[in-house]
Amino acid sequence: MLDIKISVIGLGYIGLPFSMILAKSGFKVNGYDVDNKKLKKLKSKKYLFEEKNLNNLIKNQKVLKNLSFTNKLKLANLYILCLPTPLNKKNNCDYQYIHKALKEISKVIKDKDKIILESTVEIGFTDKIKKILEIKKKKLKIDIYYVSEKAIPGNTLYEMIYSDRIIGSNIGNKEFISKLYKSFVKGNIFITNNKEAEATKLIENTYRDFNIGLATNLSQILKEKNVDYKKVFNLSNRHPRVNILSPSFGVGGHCIPIDPYFLENKKSGLISKIRKINNDYIDVISKKINLFIKNNESKKICFWGFGYKLNTNDTRESPPLKIYNKVRKSNCFASDFNKSLKIRNFLKSNSALKKCDLHLIFNLNDSCINRKFKNKKFVKALDLIN
Repeated sequence: MLDIKISVIGLGYIGLPFSMILAKSGFKVNGYDVDNKKLKKLKSKKYLFEEKNLNNLIKNQKVLKNLSFTNKLKLANLYILCLPTPLNKKNNCDYQYIHKALKEISKVIKDKDKIILESTVEIGFTDKIKKILEIKKKKLKIDIYYVSEKAIPGNTLYEMIYSDRIIGSNIGNKEFISKLYKSFVKGNIFITNNKEAEATKLIENTYRDFNIGLATNLSQILKEKNVDYKKVFNLSNRHPRVNILSPSFGVGGHCIPIDPYFLENKKSGLISKIRKINNDYIDVISKKINLFIKNNESKKICFWGFGYKLNTNDTRESPPLKIYNKVRKSNCFASDFNKSLKIRNFLKSNSALKKCDLHLIFNLNDSCINRKFKNKKFVKALDLIN
């Protein structure tokens, strides 16, 4: 099996770590991307991850030997698509990146080649890939699989290796796909059909969205009744089959705010109602933040911690970033200890610490707060909300 040539298409949060894992396992991997700046950094070995173990893996001798990078798709036996599938204006899945990739694959694909789709898609899309390719090329004898990605920013490698994997296979060689993932996955592997595998991914994230929405809605109901929701949640969770989550700043990231719409996109549907609860909560928080700013209008206030959750710099669909963008006050600034953000009134961290009188902290962990804000006046945004 190690003699197959693999092309991983899309070197983002999923594709690049996945490429490295496969290369370390002994496969010859060609990483394809259209971002030339990223490719230049990767080829010059100057690319930095925010996760230490990923920075260590990219320097691994097997990875250095087996992994190459290109902006021109090369001949392979296996093509793995790890591409974003954002929402379009109508809250449907936007397949533009996948369609562009399939156009490139159609130029080089051969009989008996294989395709794996790891991107999150609507139920039934994987089965359409063969027809899409055959529009551009004569009938092909190829295997097509759906395997949903497993990763979480801050713990990517562990999730990819130790999570159970659900593999969809309608017309593919099940022995091949099972062996491929068993070469690096330590969790269990379950083979099903493509539609069921696609549905599993969507339901996982819809379930999480519902639970967050439930906790958010319950907390607001209890606040209106002057009841301590934290205490009630803790007591309720004493029940062996109850696990109410703790509301934070809303729902962010690349999966949970997006994927439920791929399952159902009806304005009157339950999924849309839960999505509205979680989206509207950002407005509720923004009003409280604006009141805080009004009460401190003589101070220069700096916002920190724009990752969509703790322990990540990933700002995709970030609630703290959305909240900051709703605040239109001249005395408000933004900063970050790890990277520059393209947002208004952004200051480098050293400048922000010197210039600002008050620091409003969203998603930074306590060790970082204690280390960076020693002798500084700060407020945790979560305390204002609660």
